[in-house]
Amino acid sequence: MSRIKWYWKPVTLQSAAILASLLLSWLVRFSFHFRYITVLWPAIPLLLLARLIGLYLFHSLHGNWRYTGPTDLARVLQATVAGSLIFMVIERGLLANKAFPLSIYLIELIFTTSFLVALRAAVVLLFNGTRTNRHVKDESVRALVIGAGFAGHMLAKEMRGSNTGFHIVGFADDDRSKLGTSVHGVPVVGTIDQLPELVPGHDIQEVLIAVPSATKSQLNRIVQICSDTKIRFRSVPSLGDILSGRVSVNTFKDTDLDDLIGRDKVELDLAPVIEFLADKVVMVTGAAGSIGSELCRQILQCGPEKLICIDRDETALFHLGESLDALTDASSEKKFHLWMADAADGSTMKKVLTGNHVQVIFHAAAYKHVPLVEANVAEATKNNVIALWKLLEIAEEAGCDRFVLISSDKAVNPSSFMGCTKRIGELLVASRPAGKLKSMSVRFGNVLGSQGSVVPTFKSQIARGDAITITHPEMTRFFMAISEAVSLVLQASVIGGHGEIYVLNMGEPIKIVDLAEMLLRLSGKSETEIPIQYTGLRPGEKLYEELFYGDEEMAPTSIDGLRMAKGRIVNWPKLNSQLHQLAELLDGSVASIRQKVKEIIPEYQQPGVMDIPNKEAVTVPLAQWAKDQKQIGPLAIDTQIN
Repeated sequence: MSRIKWYWKPVTLQSAAILASLLLSWLVRFSFHFRYITVLWPAIPLLLLARLIGLYLFHSLHGNWRYTGPTDLARVLQATVAGSLIFMVIERGLLANKAFPLSIYLIELIFTTSFLVALRAAVVLLFNGTRTNRHVKDESVRALVIGAGFAGHMLAKEMRGSNTGFHIVGFADDDRSKLGTSVHGVPVVGTIDQLPELVPGHDIQEVLIAVPSATKSQLNRIVQICSDTKIRFRSVPSLGDILSGRVSVNTFKDTDLDDLIGRDKVELDLAPVIEFLADKVVMVTGAAGSIGSELCRQILQCGPEKLICIDRDETALFHLGESLDALTDASSEKKFHLWMADAADGSTMKKVLTGNHVQVIFHAAAYKHVPLVEANVAEATKNNVIALWKLLEIAEEAGCDRFVLISSDKAVNPSSFMGCTKRIGELLVASRPAGKLKSMSVRFGNVLGSQGSVVPTFKSQIARGDAITITHPEMTRFFMAISEAVSLVLQASVIGGHGEIYVLNMGEPIKIVDLAEMLLRLSGKSETEIPIQYTGLRPGEKLYEELFYGDEEMAPTSIDGLRMAKGRIVNWPKLNSQLHQLAELLDGSVASIRQKVKEIIPEYQQPGVMDIPNKEAVTVPLAQWAKDQKQIGPLAIDTQIN
C-alpha cells in the first residue's frame, strides 16, 4: 500500500505529460486542427499503458526527482524509446491499425521525452531554489570534494539541505570531461593537480576525499597533493561500506596512515595457512605484543587444536585473552591457553613444549627498541640471542615440526646492537643442521600503528600541543601494515624451507618527516602551530634501512610480493662455539660482548656523528638518554615493533 501511495503522484504527473505530448503532436501534425479524432481517441489508453510500462522497466516511474542526474535522464530516454516500440507493436502489429499516422510516433516521442525531462528539471530547480546560500550557516566549513563520481554524487545528495556542518563549494576530478559541469548544482572547478590553487581561490577550509575505490598508490598521490594545501583533509568510508548501508557517505574519517604506505597492500592467500594450521598445536612467544597478538588472533581462526600464548607481561596477556575470547564461541571448548612465562626460561619452555606436544612455534619475543638495547647490551644478548639458541635446541628435542623467527630489516648491515642480535638470530636459524625441525626467518620493516612506533608518538605529541620530535630530517624507513606482517609470517610458515629468510616487498622507503607532516594535516594543524624539532641521531640509529645484503640473492617465491633472501651460511660448529663464548661473557664487560658480536657479525658498524642540515652535528650520549626523554618528551626513535 505504501508503495502505491508513493507512486501515485509521479504516475499522475507523467501520465498528464504523456497525454499533453500526444495531443500537441496531433495538433502539430495537422496544422493545429483536430482531425481524425476517431483514430486518436482509441490510441490514448494504449499509448499511456505502453509509456508507463517503459518507465517502469527502466526504473523511471518513481518521483525521487530532486536527485536527478545524467543517469536518470538517460533512463528516461531509454524508457520513452521502449514505450514507443511497445505502442507500435500493439497498434500496427496486434491491432493492425494502419490509420494511425507514422509521423506521430516520432513527433510524440520527442515531445514526451522533452516533457518528462522538463518535469524532473523543474523539480530540481524548485528544490535548489528553496536552498540558497542564506540557509548555509556562517559557521559551516567551506569544503571541496575530490571525486565527482559515484561517491561524490551521493555526498552532494546527502549534504544538500542537511545540517552536516559543511558547505560544498566545488568538486575536483582528474576526468577533464567533467570540468565545467556540475554535480547537483555544485560545479566541478578543476583537477586534483590544481588543488593547491583551488583551495585559496575558493576560500576552501577542508578537503573531502570521495574516491573510496582508489588504490593505495592513487590515494597516496591524492594525500600528497592535499598535504601541500596545508589544510585539513578527510575521506569518505569504503565503497563496500557505503553500498552495504553500514555507514553513510557523509560519515567522514581521518585518512588512516595504514592506507598511506604508498603502495597497494600485499594480499596473501591464507587458505593454505588454514589448511596447514588446522588441528595443530601452535605456540606464540611474545604473544601479547603488536605482532604476537595479531598472530594469535589469526591463528585461532585457522582452527588449531590448541594455541599456547607465551608472554611475561601480565596486563598485556590479560587483554590478549579478552580479545581472543571475543573470537570464540562461549559454548565451545576454549582452544587457547595463556601462559605467563619468560621465553628465555629453558625449564619452563621444555615443560610447555613437551607437555603440550607443540608442533609449530612463532617466536616474536625479543627486545626491539634500539636505544634501550644499546643501553642494556648484556640483557639484550641474553634475551634475543641466547634464549633463541636454547629454545631451538629444546624445540628440536621436543619433536616440534616448524619454527618461525620474527626478524627485522635492521639485521641488514646493522649499526645497532638490536640489529646485530636479529642478524645472529637469522644466522642461527639458517646454519643449524637440518633435522625434524624446520626453522626459518621472516624479515620486515616498521609496522604502522604498533606499540611504540612513530605514529602513536606523533599523535600523542600533536594532541598535547607539543613539538613533534624527529631525530633527523633525512631519516627514512620501510613501512608495512600489521595485517601484511602477520600474513607474511603465516605464509612463510607454510612454504618455508629450513634456513630460508623471507622478505616482503615493501615498495619505496618513506621519510619520517613526511609522515609527521601528513599527521599534522590530518589533525587540521600546521607547522606554525605544532613545530617539528630535530634532535639528532641516537646511538645505533641509521638514516635508512636495507632489506637485503649486497651478496644476498633475491629469489622470487610462489607468492606475489614475497621474496626469499639467499645469503651466506656460516659454519655451524664455529657459530655454536662462538655462542658458547658469548654466553660466558654476559657477566663481563659490555665491550667484551660487543667485541664478540663484532666477531660473529663482521659487518657490524657502530654509527658515528651525523650532521643535520643547517644545524651543528648532534649526538646524544647514552648517559644522557633518560634525561633527554624527560626534557623533550617521546622521540620518533628508530624502533622496530613486532
